Order: sequence, then C-alpha cells, then structure tokens
Amino acid sequence: FGSSTYYGSRAVNSPPAFQMRLHYALCSVLVVFGHAEDSLHSNAEELSYAPTMKRALRRHPELRAQKLLKAGPPKNAKNVLLFLLDDMRPNLGAYNSSVAYTPNMDSLAAEGLTFSRAYANYAWCAPSRNSFLSGRLPDTTRTFNFGDHFREPGIGDKWRSMPEYFKEHGYTTANSGKIFHKMKPPNNDYPRSWTLKPFTPYCSPPSCPDSTASFIEHATHHHVCLERGVSEDVWKDYCALNVSKDEGRIEYQLEDQAVRDNCIEQLREVNTLGKPFFLACGFHKPHMPWVFPAEFLSHYPPHEEIPLARHHQAPTGIPRIAWHAPPGTITGLSHHFNGTDDPQIARRYRRAYYASISYNDYNVGKVLEALDQLGRKEDTLVVLTSDHGFHLGEQHIWSKMTNFELGLRVPLIVRAPWLSKSAGKVTPVLAELVDLYPTLAELAGLPHPWSEGEWVNGTSLAAVFQEPFNVAMKSFAFSQFAKPKADDPFKVSVEMRRNETEVMGYTIRNDRWRY
Repeated sequence: FGSSTYYGSRAVNSPPAFQMRLHYALCSVLVVFGHAEDSLHSNAEELSYAPTMKRALRRHPELRAQKLLKAGPPKNAKNVLLFLLDDMRPNLGAYNSSVAYTPNMDSLAAEGLTFSRAYANYAWCAPSRNSFLSGRLPDTTRTFNFGDHFREPGIGDKWRSMPEYFKEHGYTTANSGKIFHKMKPPNNDYPRSWTLKPFTPYCSPPSCPDSTASFIEHATHHHVCLERGVSEDVWKDYCALNVSKDEGRIEYQLEDQAVRDNCIEQLREVNTLGKPFFLACGFHKPHMPWVFPAEFLSHYPPHEEIPLARHHQAPTGIPRIAWHAPPGTITGLSHHFNGTDDPQIARRYRRAYYASISYNDYNVGKVLEALDQLGRKEDTLVVLTSDHGFHLGEQHIWSKMTNFELGLRVPLIVRAPWLSKSAGKVTPVLAELVDLYPTLAELAGLPHPWSEGEWVNGTSLAAVFQEPFNVAMKSFAFSQFAKPKADDPFKVSVEMRRNETEVMGYTIRNDRWRY
C-alpha cells in the first residue's frame, strides 16, 4: 500500500496513469453534461416536467431555495450530527489500534457502521474540505492549495454545498470549529451554507466577520507546559498543559474545549426550533501543534514504550516527487530524504499525537452525552471522520500531503439507529470522503442530489447499511496531490494557485492494492 504513481504532462505512459486520466475525463464529461442546458438528460427532464420552471430554478438558485424552503423538510427527516477532526488517521480502538485510548469513539462504532477502508480524495486540509463539502472531486473544484476555493466564479458559485443542500430542504444548519478551511470559502460560507452564525475560533473576526468566536491562542499564556517537544516555541511540536479538560473560565480554555462547549449550546438551540438540524462540530486536534491537557498522557505508557513506525524509510525506487520533507513545525528530526531520526524524539511525538486524539475523544463523548440527554439519539445520524490521514514517521514522513495509504486513510463511523443491520458492523466496502454528501442526504431522507440537478461526483453508500459486506458496491477509491515544480520534487506550497501546478499525482485504491 506504499506505492504511488505520479505523473505530469510529460509522463503519462503507465497504465495506472491512463486509467486515472480516463476516470477523471469521464467525471469531467459527466459534470459538463450534467450542467449543460441542452444535454440529453436535461432535455428529457424538461420534456417530462415543467420546462420553464426547471430552467428558472437552475439559473436562479435563490428561487430554488425559496421553493424548497416553502415545501419544508421531508416527513420523518433525520437530524445530522457531523464530527470532523483534523489530521486524524484511524488510530482508534475501533480500528484495532493497540495503543489508542478512545472509549467514546469506540462506543459510537459499537452502535454504528465502521468503514475500515475510507479515504480522503486529497491529503491536505483546504483541498479536502472543499472537495467533500461540495461533493466534488478536487479536479472538479480545481482547489489544490490554500489560495483557491470552489465558490470562485466559474467553478462552483452555483453549486449547493452539503450543509446548504440540507438548509434548502428546511433544516437548521449550524457549525462550531473548523469545518470549511479558513477563508476557503470566505466567511465559512455563511450565510449560504449555515442558518446560524458559525462559531469558529480558527477563523474569527476580522478574517471571518460573522464568526461568533474570538481567536483562542491555545490559552498558553495562562498555562505551563508540563511536557513539551524539542522546540521552546509552543506553536511547534507539542505541549501538554496544566489545564483541566473542563476548564470553566472561557479565557483559559483550549480551542477544542471552546468548540465542544459551543457545539453543545448550538445543539440545545437547534433542538428548540422545531425543525430537523444539520450540526457540524469541527475539532482542530490532532493537527499540530499537539497542545492538550496533560492528563491525557496518563492513558499512555512512558514514551520509551511507544512503538515506532514499522516502515520508517521510503520504499526503494520511489519517485522523489512522491515524498516531501517534514514541515517546519516538526523539530529535532531529519529533514532529508530517508534520513535518520532520533527514536526517542519520534516516540515522544507519536505519544503526543495519540494524546491529542484522546482529548478530542473526550470532547466527542461530551457532545454525544448532550444529544442523549435531549432525547435525540434515535432520530439523529451521527458521523465521525477526518479530512485526511497522517504519517507518524512512516516512509520517513511526519505530515500528510502524500498519496500514500497513511496520508489518505481516515476513520469513518456512521451511526444510523433506524438501520439495525449496520449496528456494530465493520464494512470492508471502499469509501471516499466525496461520497459523504449523497450518502448523508439519502440516509437522512432527502432526495438524491442528482434528482435535483446537483451533480455531485460521490457515490451514495446508503445501500451499504443494508449489506455491509457486499464489497462489489464500490470497486475503487481515487485520490490526488499536486506539486508546484517538477524540478523541485520535495516542495509543497500553500501559495501555489491552480494554474501554477506543474505536476499532479493520482492514485487508485482497489480491494487489494494502491496504484
């Protein structure tokens, strides 16, 4: 699962590259024909139904929204509670991790459906979130960096995002924390996607003027690092702070506790409005720096006993462009291709990463507890996932931003209490994050987006909840990653714009292999 096939404009001869080119070409054709006014699909619909109204609704999204809102949500529509974590690979007990302490996520898995092979379509925050929150593949959003976003004119300014789709169908939509990436799209896509103003410490005013949160700089000036990494800078490495996981003073709280508490407040608010809700809770950890209450280290053995990466060197013969050096936030480790890391520093970092996951396992548990107390467990679809995976020294990489298995693989747990055949099951069916949009819509009782001219690229996996072990339902998972310069293969750039990409790497995951 470590191999990747990368290619750019000058290297397209390998069979996997051809297959990916064909796949993305077909996806592009589907998108083009799906939006074309004169396509056969559009004409067939317009001949069968009221053509003038359909054209008007397609050309004027505000009319479509008014029509759907007037109709209200479908009868017996289910609520959606989405937990979105950042940089979290599936180091959970539910995924057979021998190290993890994640009792709340494991309990959720025991009542829901666990996708053992779920993958991001892009192993970087902004491109991944632009992709699955719009329901389009990265080659459709044309977002490969932190400079572009899908709402730009000519890209997806007419699309309905996933929360917007629920909002147009009569849902109250709200979010706390990091859901969309900072300013991508601007202002957390409020008010298009959200009914209530977002609470986003990660993007607070003035950058996101409608966020109700203030920026929380990890509250480090109020606390002391009881254990830290190599750097004296708390914005690098990690810091286990002398702060309670339930700190009552807002100015002393860590960012993810503030997100948790506001998510619970929003849950209580939307529960009083008499409509189904779509509530997204975005926790920032285990994204670096690994800043967390020190008490979560107590769930792990001393760092000397933490296992190191099994495959700590890049594969023999790897194309250099498939690898990149650790980011500047990782200190004390080698930044050279297949260099040698200090094993004790590596063990400390791995332990801090696991403790960060445990911290947000606790926060997830508190929100789920509030859901139970409100009596909404049985009619709420609960989803837990991450925007992409993370390397902890494997292939000598300490980050995401790769097309390797660990950079792309994510946890995906979905609890739908009314679908008993899925409860407690672990499905081997392949899943992509871009599948979330149509899957959640169908599970919640909404029409498939295609039926309303919303040409999402993902596949609805709702049928998997009736047949969890039918691996034939999906044959492949597709991902990609861009590099700015072919002659500087290790470079990754957040400033690189979509028209500055020289190399695009593609990867296919099938039942047995990654190509």
